[in-house]
This record gives sequence, structure tokens and C-alpha cells, in this order.
Amino acid sequence: MNIEKIILTEITNKKSLRVADIVKITGFSRAYINRFFKKLAEEGKIILIGKASKSSYIKLRKNRLDGKRIIF
Repeated sequence: MNIEKIILTEITNKKSLRVADIVKITGFSRAYINRFFKKLAEEGKIILIGKASKSSYIKLRKNRLDGKRIIF
């Protein structure tokens, strides 16, 4: 099971995603899933919005005209 692929697919479909959403889909622990979210955030593919229980992630895309990142 490719957790990163699941996260990116779900975040594209829903526009924002919480760790709990992926925990529910996969059945893995929150701590295990959180590792994948942190890795994707470090790679610049997603960004964390909010803190603690209000946190969610959104996907980043590059603007085709000037290469800068924009939030979708």
C-alpha cells in the first residue's frame, strides 16, 4: 500500500485533508500516517494549515507562467 499516493489522491479530490481521514481509510496509526504527511510537506508537495486538532493539509501546485508555488 503506497500511503503517499493515497494522500496525494485524496488531497486532490477533497482540496484539504486531515491525518484522521487517511487513518480511517488505511487503518494505520495516526503516528505512522503523520510521518508521510511530514515527508510530503518537507518535499513541498503539501502544506500544513492550522494547529493541533484544527490542522489540515492542502496541496501545492506550481504556477505555469512564472514557476512560483500557489495554493489550490
